[in-house]
Amino acid sequence: MTELEVFAELKKEVLLTYQKHYPFFSGTWKNFSSKDILQLIDLIEKEQRNTVSEKWVYTHLKPDSNERLPRKDMLDIFSKFSGYSGWDEFHSKIKNSNFESSKAKTQKTYYKNWIFIIPAFFILGLGSFFWLRKSAKKEISIINAYSGKEIPNDEIKIYDVTDSIKKNLTVEEKSTVKTEKDSLKIVIESPFYQSKIVNISADKSKTEIQLQPNDNAMMIKAFLSADIKDWETRKKQLNNMLSENIEVILMLRDNLGSEYFDKGDFIKQILIPTNRLKKWKIVEIKNEEEKVNFIRIQEE
Repeated sequence: MTELEVFAELKKEVLLTYQKHYPFFSGTWKNFSSKDILQLIDLIEKEQRNTVSEKWVYTHLKPDSNERLPRKDMLDIFSKFSGYSGWDEFHSKIKNSNFESSKAKTQKTYYKNWIFIIPAFFILGLGSFFWLRKSAKKEISIINAYSGKEIPNDEIKIYDVTDSIKKNLTVEEKSTVKTEKDSLKIVIESPFYQSKIVNISADKSKTEIQLQPNDNAMMIKAFLSADIKDWETRKKQLNNMLSENIEVILMLRDNLGSEYFDKGDFIKQILIPTNRLKKWKIVEIKNEEEKVNFIRIQEE
């Protein structure tokens, strides 16, 4: 096991420790929000009396894979946060457990083989059971409250929070979600629409949910793709809708890091249409007192 693979295991441990403090979160580093990052930083400061920057979290914890190992002092901080004396103890534990696991797997191969010797009628019985369950699927359709059209799949996220645990639901074509549960409670989130909590009734096979658009978010989205010639009007509109203290984070493609913009820098970036702007995808927008105060963008 390489050093980067051990670090990947530490990232998993950090998530598990974070979930002990915030049980409602059940995602991965990929959907670890800015709020989650701030809460994690606060936990590190309170429990470890160390300071970790938001940029460090974006650079080293958020990516799916890492090309280099962070500094030893930072590895120590997150190892201690996860319940270890430091990086050396965590590193040793992972290395040893990986060796023991490989050894045990070799020794017990014979005993595991019996699992595959299952009576054919039992397999058929399970297959029939799940086939009947699938036939009872419910369909949930998500549409724009103003236009009445389906919302693009990549603009919404839907979570099942029936059991107070946030579980992601896959959005299929035409903004629909299918579930086998008789009834459930869902949360719908989107950077371009207002979040909504909905209880799905047990007696309905299909439910239509309307989302109210976020006007500021829709306008910024249009600015990124539209070829608008009147840049003076665009500048005034942006100046009016953006907070003076807005924070804009651009996640660079291929996990190359992040760029940060203040209000003035962001307006300059999108004032004139460019090919680069068309490769920017808004993944999160936050408003405060009717003005946008946070934007997260992914470069594709």
